[in-house]
Amino acid sequence: MGEAAINRFINSRVLTWLTAIVGIVAAYAMLLFFGTPSVPPVEGLFGGGLDHLLPSGILSWAVNMVVVFVAAVMLNWLNKTYVFIREHTMMFVTVFLCATLSNPVVSTSLGTPTLLALALVVCTYVMFGTFQQRDSQSVAFLITMILTVCAMQSFVFALYIPVFIAGFFQMRIFTLRTLLAVLVGIVVPVWTATAFGWIDPAQLRLPDLLGGIATLRGGVDAGLLLQPMFMVAVGTIIGLSNALTLISYRQQLRAYNGFINVMAVATVLFMVADVSHAEAYAVVANMLAAVQVAHFFTIRKMPKLYIVFFALMAVCVALSPGVIYNLLNLLQLI
Repeated sequence: MGEAAINRFINSRVLTWLTAIVGIVAAYAMLLFFGTPSVPPVEGLFGGGLDHLLPSGILSWAVNMVVVFVAAVMLNWLNKTYVFIREHTMMFVTVFLCATLSNPVVSTSLGTPTLLALALVVCTYVMFGTFQQRDSQSVAFLITMILTVCAMQSFVFALYIPVFIAGFFQMRIFTLRTLLAVLVGIVVPVWTATAFGWIDPAQLRLPDLLGGIATLRGGVDAGLLLQPMFMVAVGTIIGLSNALTLISYRQQLRAYNGFINVMAVATVLFMVADVSHAEAYAVVANMLAAVQVAHFFTIRKMPKLYIVFFALMAVCVALSPGVIYNLLNLLQLI
């Protein structure tokens, strides 16, 4: 197989479907033999949580697979509609599925990580359609309301409200009416939930973000963070190498990619500040790193660059907690 054929293969739907099929089988196998690793649950601003919507088991795994693949489809639609990656490729979906399905913390049960990624890609899809449409207050209200409703059950959603406010600036739609729409989008869900007795405002719990290191030392296995740390490093290094090219794009594409970069930086900061819940941001980090990988391989046409791609995929899988702990158990038996 020649180099041109290999490059077509890594950008094709064929590799995406192969990754999806292998990933589903791997995630199910990890559920059976590895189970769902224990990590600190993410609580909502008023109690509750999304990490225990369904009891761990086949049903939770199956619903989670649906959420992951809907997020992958939405990510593909996002690029197909707004074309922020200038060449046709499915590489970003492939990388996203590889990194997500190989991590048992986020692939074996339904919880905050996959639901957060789905919510953010849906909100981004809606927001990108408002570029330079200054009468888009309804969209600002909708996005803020979605994040606020979800934040009642998982506080990490609330952290992305300022990120989307920054996005409204980048889309050239931020006005005083947009700010009012954002405030109404926050107040209405809280007021409605309070009126129906679903929440008690007196029980508001603000997250202790900077206190996460003590919690990490107290009970979170650092081995679970190796793969997310690798994806963050890949996204950061490749993102910096892409920056000069991306800023040369036309204004609309710069706005789209600029927002993706803002979300990426914010996600890294959230993972550092809230390190005890770092896995909650892992699927979002996978998604954003995958976009940067696709930019990198479509911008650069160096010979045998596909070797780097397969190496990245191999390291990503090798750093999966499922692989690491099975290897450690094997070494102990030896």
